[in-house]
Amino acid sequence: MDTQPRSLRRRLTAAISVLGLGGHSLSASLVGLPLLLVSAPAQAACTNTSGSSQNRTYTYTAANLSNEARIDFPFVINCTGILDGKNVCVGATYTRSAANGSNTVTMRLDAAIPVHSVTITDMDNAGAMYGPYGALVAVGPSSTSTTITSVVPAGTASGKAAGTYTNSFTIYEAKTATTILGLCGLFGALTGAQAFGNYTANFVIPKMCALNATPAINFNNVTSIGPTPARIDAQGTVTVECNTPYTIYIGDGQNRVSPGSGNRQMAQGAARLPYQLFKDAARTQVWDATGGTTAIGGSGGVSDTGTGAQQNKTVYASIPAGTTLPAPGTYTDTVVITVTY
Repeated sequence: MDTQPRSLRRRLTAAISVLGLGGHSLSASLVGLPLLLVSAPAQAACTNTSGSSQNRTYTYTAANLSNEARIDFPFVINCTGILDGKNVCVGATYTRSAANGSNTVTMRLDAAIPVHSVTITDMDNAGAMYGPYGALVAVGPSSTSTTITSVVPAGTASGKAAGTYTNSFTIYEAKTATTILGLCGLFGALTGAQAFGNYTANFVIPKMCALNATPAINFNNVTSIGPTPARIDAQGTVTVECNTPYTIYIGDGQNRVSPGSGNRQMAQGAARLPYQLFKDAARTQVWDATGGTTAIGGSGGVSDTGTGAQQNKTVYASIPAGTTLPAPGTYTDTVVITVTY
């Protein structure tokens, strides 16, 4: 089945030629008319009885963010004029993306006309017409149901910032009495046998955050005898994937001296080995839970805007210089990492 779009200009010029009005002599003077047919309101005896203005929303969840998203818009063109025909043509004007400020997701429009067994994937977005679909000659009043589907392809929403991504578009359908020469609107172009729909599709990406990886920080073997002559450093990485502003907090651990301040401590039985975790490579800003683990942007945590992509945050650790080493053995501590968003 032919589902290739046919331009309105070609359709109108050919229709005039068939009616014996001299298409060659009139085509130049009528070059602007097809644009009026696209943008004008519904005329004559045809109406969009399913609602010429529709606003519909699809809301993602964390579980389906990577899936294809679809919003169906019904379009029922009902024509009562004898010359309006029973065959149908469909076209669209739209942009191939839905926008949330400067952020966008790819979007396309599909169409299905079940009565004519027609499916159109990725409609032309510049106003070209598809069709006509139907019998060779079919005159008289009719009603045809079409489903226009706004589609965000699978994987497109992943890695995008939270928010509502919107696309407003226009669908137009016309009726013709014949499919001869593949002319959309042979009578429709002249009688106004057409109807319009101005629709809005909203795709909502909610705020989401995932803690993908937490660090295992290893100071390795400490071989000093007596107080450590210099600071001993180590580091690890916290990996998050957030599409909204967030803050990462690190708890006190199991043996901290004065919760919220002072050194954390690793333990082996009753023995203790002091250490600290920092936000900066210079080891001057302690990374903890100051400000509270219910806040975004608390002073003790590390904050970022969250782009939807994976982000790595380095945790800098050290054992202070001059630390008197306890008895030999393996010293450990466990801290809780919290992400607020």
